[in-house]
Amino acid sequence: MKFSYEDIKTNTILESKSFEPCFICGENTKWIDYCSEQRICSSECMKELDRRVIEHENKY
Repeated sequence: MKFSYEDIKTNTILESKSFEPCFICGENTKWIDYCSEQRICSSECMKELDRRVIEHENKY
């Protein structure tokens, strides 16, 4: 589900003035995950980002 203003309350996202590609899927988005400082467009992409972070941390 694509992010909207209501998602700011429940996710670690901030709104940007510019659109840039999502870190996961490449779709242009104005939302930034402020923990990872990556562009992220949806809850599905946020879950994939979390999965990748956990996978990376488990390697080390």
